[in-house]
Amino acid sequence: MSLDAALSQLLTDTISLASVSSVGNSGQPSFAAATAYSARVEEDPQLIERVSERDGARTLIQTTHRIYLDSAREPLLGDRCWLPGDSSADPLLAREVRQVKRLPGLTSGTTSHYEVRV
Repeated sequence: MSLDAALSQLLTDTISLASVSSVGNSGQPSFAAATAYSARVEEDPQLIERVSERDGARTLIQTTHRIYLDSAREPLLGDRCWLPGDSSADPLLAREVRQVKRLPGLTSGTTSHYEVRV
């Protein structure tokens, strides 16, 4: 993944992401260690529609922030996200990744960066 230099200069924030590493018998997820990433964070409350892959059910979900993220690893739904200034050592401050969009690169079929909603 290659982010255009002009876009890279706009990513002045730092967020942390932690992915689900396992799920216990009770359905509770465990998370890997958080990793810091360059990002641009914008407060942007929205209701988004999520469609269940299992049964096609539609659900409206409230999000509070839009994040533009430069990462080699694609964020996944359910990952934990800590916004700038929040300590990734405090799980109570984590927000759930609720939507991920791949944004196209200059070369056909490539991804430049991600738009994430939490």
